[in-house]
Amino acid sequence: MANEISWRDTATSETLYATVRNATNQYWDAVAGAFETLVPASWDDYDIVMTETPAGGYTYVATFPAGIITAGFYHVTVYKQAGGSPALTDDVLASGTTNWDGSAEDTLETISDQIDGTATPAQVKTNVQSGMTDQGYTTTRAPYLDELATANIPTDIDSLLTRLTALRAGYLDELGPTKVPADIDTLILRLTAARAILMDNLSNLDVAVSTRNATAPDNTGITANGVAIAALNDLSQSEAQTAASAALTAYDPPTKTEMDTATQAAKLASDGLDSVAITEPTGVASNFREMVVQVWRRWFGKSTLVKTTASTGTLKTYKADGVTEVTSQAVSDDGTTETQGEAS
Repeated sequence: MANEISWRDTATSETLYATVRNATNQYWDAVAGAFETLVPASWDDYDIVMTETPAGGYTYVATFPAGIITAGFYHVTVYKQAGGSPALTDDVLASGTTNWDGSAEDTLETISDQIDGTATPAQVKTNVQSGMTDQGYTTTRAPYLDELATANIPTDIDSLLTRLTALRAGYLDELGPTKVPADIDTLILRLTAARAILMDNLSNLDVAVSTRNATAPDNTGITANGVAIAALNDLSQSEAQTAASAALTAYDPPTKTEMDTATQAAKLASDGLDSVAITEPTGVASNFREMVVQVWRRWFGKSTLVKTTASTGTLKTYKADGVTEVTSQAVSDDGTTETQGEAS
């Protein structure tokens, strides 16, 4: 047999190839001559070259690998090669299954031969079971087919329609990919780590409240407190005046005579100024004491007026040593007005 794999394309002179997979999704490695789990880097070892037959006829064929001698169903996929060699990213043109008996494809004719007596009933049963197993039809899944019976489907559909109301269908829309991520982000922003800890405290709160509720209130003490508070609000005018007089007596404020004596004693004594420090300021005076000292030094201490021109000069004051300069002021005379600048 040959050319078991065939594909009618819409273009001529294309580069097409096929791959074969078994029931466990392993690929036939044409180089190794065996099935193996997909290795993307070995993709060009899996290709079965297809030839356009006849040339320009749009039909491409290839022979099923003779090295596959195990009977069963196999998946065949046809690809259109885009580059210089087969690649895992090549476009898929078609995909299907074939029933291989170990040396040739099982066709309707070969299956008919098995049924009309060429094969024994046991062989027919074995072949059918093998084919169904390869396609995933296990005994566990067989009852699922019963659910597709006409007696079950209408009833099941009615039940689904009853349960899936329009309102509930709207809930399913909220699970859409455009909403779930945004909703989760919103929840994460709201449920901060600090708030999560507060939620943990709710269980402790329940225990604390239950413990306190178990203790009966002191009704007698509460009543006594109420009586005491009511008594505080029952003061007469006379009692209030007596309490105020007692408070003033305890305070003992000074009399007018005592205040006058204290005020007169606070007046500056005749020799009080002698206690004011006369330390010379190191620059322009910054407080009242320094201002007084600096005024005296200006008129009775050393000062110089050095002319730099006929109409300008500099006025300087010195410390008591007569050498250290304290302030300096620019002076000028325009023939009408003599000006003395700010000290620095």
